[in-house]
Amino acid sequence: MAVTDVLKEYVGELVIGKGIVKEALGVLPVQMGKASQVAYVTYDEALKKKVITVGEVSEGGSVPELRLINEGDQRVLILDGEQLVGAKQNRILNTTILVEAHDTLIIPVTCVEQGRWSYEHGRHAGSKDMRRSGHQMVARERVMKAQAVSVNLAAGAGHRGDQGETWRRIDRRMHDFGVNSPTSAMEDVYEKAEDRLKAYLEALALEAFDESESIVGAVFTLEGEILGMDAFDKHGTAEKVWDKLLNSYAMEALGAKKDGDVNAGKAEAFLTGVAGAKMDIFSPPGLGKDVRLQTDTVVGAGLVVDDQVIHAYAFNTQGEDEGAESPRSTMSSFGTRRNRITVNKHQYWE
Repeated sequence: MAVTDVLKEYVGELVIGKGIVKEALGVLPVQMGKASQVAYVTYDEALKKKVITVGEVSEGGSVPELRLINEGDQRVLILDGEQLVGAKQNRILNTTILVEAHDTLIIPVTCVEQGRWSYEHGRHAGSKDMRRSGHQMVARERVMKAQAVSVNLAAGAGHRGDQGETWRRIDRRMHDFGVNSPTSAMEDVYEKAEDRLKAYLEALALEAFDESESIVGAVFTLEGEILGMDAFDKHGTAEKVWDKLLNSYAMEALGAKKDGDVNAGKAEAFLTGVAGAKMDIFSPPGLGKDVRLQTDTVVGAGLVVDDQVIHAYAFNTQGEDEGAESPRSTMSSFGTRRNRITVNKHQYWE
């Protein structure tokens, strides 16, 4: 079966369950009757076992790249938008990857901490490796990043994001949340919102949903409109990353102005649009194929390994941040020039 057909079939087989609403955020679980046989551990599990390290590619470092070393006997799954905290600055992963056992990769990342380009001090002094943060990139920032990565892949520039737009959005988040971060770090926004996010984690815990043992992901709504979807190849993965995913979508609800809603018909129509989207195939770092999908209203991707969809994610782009510059316009010349990035008054090139 063609790789794109694998993704289309997977999305078509997802079943929408009964949703739950907490204030502006709605969650409609998606269920799958069969689990894949692809074996792996999550990034958090690999960190706990101390079999994976992520650090700078060299002593000088490179803003859009990190070196990942998997010393374990198992494959490791790291999600799109996963935050990697430490090294010379915090980053997020630009696409979902599955790392083979005993493999070393250079992985594509985007910085989410503008004001630091040095190894950490204090209780983390002496460590040059990334550590667990427990957070993902906020949902709408993932939308923008997915758009930028797709544009760059089409231009032959690899899995690159839009660094300047990412920093602009984090600055706006800090302003909206009243966060004073000395290094303009996304992590500080999450820390400020931690107490408010707990209410969402409690109300929308996985076990709160019917037939939770078959849930592999969810469609998320904001103020009654589709925001996005994340789904996996098995319930066990969804269970392990649920809180992290939920937090990234709940961050959007904290600034919402009206209550939410869940509508199974809207969710099914969204999934139909995802399955029918134009799809292009690229090679990600690590195993499998990265299938990028995009229409005028949807953007997303799916990682397909051994004819199994390991992670699929898609976002509704209708009405997405009219004030932001278009990735197509700001990055159309990426293939013919490099972007200069200023970090803590020092300039680096992507």
